[in-house]
Amino acid sequence: MESYACLICRVFSIGEDGKFIQWNIHRSGVKQSEYLLSQDAVGPFVLSGYSGYKQVQVARGRLFAFDSEGQHVLTCSSSGGLIFRLNKGDAGLESVLSLGGHKAPVVTVDWCSAVDCGTCLTASMDGKIKLSTLLAQKP
Repeated sequence: MESYACLICRVFSIGEDGKFIQWNIHRSGVKQSEYLLSQDAVGPFVLSGYSGYKQVQVARGRLFAFDSEGQHVLTCSSSGGLIFRLNKGDAGLESVLSLGGHKAPVVTVDWCSAVDCGTCLTASMDGKIKLSTLLAQKP
């Protein structure tokens, strides 16, 4: 388990190319790790409708959010939120859970954790907001 001091040294970024990169604030310009996400996690987000209607939206909110321990990340997708486990080394991101329920692309997410429960918020282009409650697994 990482110490709190080590956790606050990590910075993450996500680009239009789908690269989710971990940086260390003490080593400027040096990537600690790099993961590739699908294009629907970063946008531009497209909503198509009848008669050729098409709406394109760029991100304006959070594209990713972490659980309280920094071991899982929630990202946007075309139909809901996606939760990944951050693995050390070359193992990359491991898909853990899909939070569906949206009919339009999810354009922003948030995650709040307390004790043995987490609440994930996903908001889509059609104005719908979904709250998902996650309970911690007991060994």
